[in-house]
Amino acid sequence: MTQKIQIPQRLIDAEFRFIKVENRGKKPIERDWPSKKNYEGSNQEILNHIEKGGNYGVIGDKERIIIDCDTQELKDIAEKNLPRTFTVRTPGHDGKHYYYFCKVDAAIRLRDKNKENVGDIQGIGKQVVGASCTHPNGKVYQ
Repeated sequence: MTQKIQIPQRLIDAEFRFIKVENRGKKPIERDWPSKKNYEGSNQEILNHIEKGGNYGVIGDKERIIIDCDTQELKDIAEKNLPRTFTVRTPGHDGKHYYYFCKVDAAIRLRDKNKENVGDIQGIGKQVVGASCTHPNGKVYQ
């Protein structure tokens, strides 16, 4: 049985914007999604895409960010030092996405002391796959 994909109301209420993402994937399927091809959560075009089995992405902007934590250490730092917020468990790296209102000028790649990628602050021009979508490995973002 396939889980129904649905955009969380609290992200719609917070005025995040959404994009069409490939079915069981992470890649946006429309060009110009950062500036033109993005939708309000109640927009029928994004809802039709989801209804047909497509994933959706949540995009960051100048006032809304998603902190994408791919390691346990980074998740621990976020949970200890940042306010509680809407959070999604990601099935790829057993990571988490933390959603915040925060002003940023650009997205930021997070690296450890060995220069390895441990996550991202997804802001302007960046996106994450949304809650209830299916990861390429078949597991669901929760």
